[in-house]
Amino acid sequence: TLSLSPLRVLSSMTNPAAVIAPVRIPLVAKPPSNQITQPNPSITFRSILIQRCEDRLSTPVASLLNALLNNDTVSHSSTISTEELYKIIYEMHRVAPPILTTVIGTVSQNLHFTNVSLRSRAVKLLGKLFSA
Repeated sequence: TLSLSPLRVLSSMTNPAAVIAPVRIPLVAKPPSNQITQPNPSITFRSILIQRCEDRLSTPVASLLNALLNNDTVSHSSTISTEELYKIIYEMHRVAPPILTTVIGTVSQNLHFTNVSLRSRAVKLLGKLFSA
């Protein structure tokens, strides 16, 4: 579509002798058609592995994630930021959602925080999980 100013169009309509100067339209750069993105083989392998071992992984993974969300220092020795933990939960949900049945409940408890940034992160994560 041409992008002409309304004033130019109106002036050309009222003055038949007026000529509208040609307008150059920039082309939108498209990626070359020969470049097809392939999924990362390691991510594909991990996804398949988690899906096949889901029944054996669900309880320990859910327990670990719940403990990390509850800041339970007895169950883990390293610390992880809430933002990183939410990324892990989202990626796990993309691969094997049934693993996170109890974890989603723990995340929803974060909706009661008085800290606005923590509460908004929980809202964003839950929104992503339910829209996926």
